[in-house]
Amino acid sequence: MSGILRPIGATVLVVGAVMAALAVYGWVSAPSITSSDSVGSWLTQQGSTRWRLSSAMLVLIGLATAFAGIALSRRRAWGFLLLATASMVAGVFPWILQTTAALRFAFEVPRRGETFACVAVAACSVAAYFFFRASGRRRDGGCN
Repeated sequence: MSGILRPIGATVLVVGAVMAALAVYGWVSAPSITSSDSVGSWLTQQGSTRWRLSSAMLVLIGLATAFAGIALSRRRAWGFLLLATASMVAGVFPWILQTTAALRFAFEVPRRGETFACVAVAACSVAAYFFFRASGRRRDGGCN
C-alpha cells in the first residue's frame, strides 16, 4: 500500500511548486496589478502591500505543500499532516482576516468554495495519515 505514496507525493510536490511559483509571480507583479489611474496613490500603495502580504503567505503555503510532497514521495506518512496543516491555513486565514475586520480588498474576502476545498483536502490528508500509519507499511524513521 505504501507504493501509492510516491505518485501522491509527486502530485502534491507539483501542486505546491506551482502554487509557490504563482505566488512569487504575484509578488513580483504586484505594482502593475494594483496600479490604476482611477484610485489614489495611498490606496494603490496599500493595495500593493496587501497583495504582497497575501502572496508571501501563499509562497509559504506552497513551499509547505511541496515539502509535504517530498515527504510523501519518500514514504513519510507525516507528510499528510503537513499537507493538512498547509491546507487548513489556506482555508482559515481569510476567515480570520474577516473576523478581525482586517479586510480591505476584494482579493482578501473569504470564499466558501475555497474554504470547503481546503477543509476537504485537510480532512482527507488526516484520514490518509491514520490509514497509512495503521497499515504498518510506512517508513518514518521508527517514530510513533
